[in-house]
Amino acid sequence: MGFVSSPVLSFIVVASVFLLDVSVPLGFATPVLYVIPVALVAVFTPPTAFVAVFLTAGLCTLLTFAGLFLSPPGHFDLAVGNRFVALCAVWAIAIITGIRKTQEQDAEYPVSRGKEAGVLKRVTFQKHVRTSPAYGLRALGHTVDPKAWIRLGRASPEQSG
Repeated sequence: MGFVSSPVLSFIVVASVFLLDVSVPLGFATPVLYVIPVALVAVFTPPTAFVAVFLTAGLCTLLTFAGLFLSPPGHFDLAVGNRFVALCAVWAIAIITGIRKTQEQDAEYPVSRGKEAGVLKRVTFQKHVRTSPAYGLRALGHTVDPKAWIRLGRASPEQSG
């Protein structure tokens, strides 16, 4: 499953859960199933798409409230409690995923420590980010001695490609 099919699959699951929710009497915990599309978007989208997780959680929240009024009559007080628990689960996943995706996004743009006064600078190269300290030092205008890398037990940047 790729990044393209995830939104479509999530939309199908959201629609299916909503149809199930409005066909089952109040009191059943069907809104808890809204966790599935949020988790699908969380897992199968790239780190830069953390907004999609929050949009999916927001849509699930709206449909949870809509299902409260569109479902056949039942135990209203039990339905409110179940929907509250479902929303807590949906938003817990969304918030944790948002934090994780932000960390993953930051990992794609690493921070390299320069030689001068321990200054931290972001190091990026056009479309590809280099994570090697040697590339970071080159970006800051420093030269890298390949023999120093060998002494550290690492391959030189030229050897690692």
